[in-house]
Amino acid sequence: MYALGPDAQAAISVAIGSYYAFAGDEYAQYGISIAYTEPERITAIADFERIGCDELIFMGNDPDPAQVDLLAEVVGL
Repeated sequence: MYALGPDAQAAISVAIGSYYAFAGDEYAQYGISIAYTEPERITAIADFERIGCDELIFMGNDPDPAQVDLLAEVVGL
């Protein structure tokens, strides 16, 4: 789960908060807290590569199509 850019935290809060609302606020807040909203967290994908992972799936939580470009920039594509 990720969103990047100046409105990342708001997008995550709306998407994940409403999705997990059925499980209660504590669970929804946990989901929000583990989402990647900082480029530095996403660049940690190199750690996965070092342990042999050759595929990662990033689930975008901001409906803005520009999120694809932001992610590509962060991962160096």
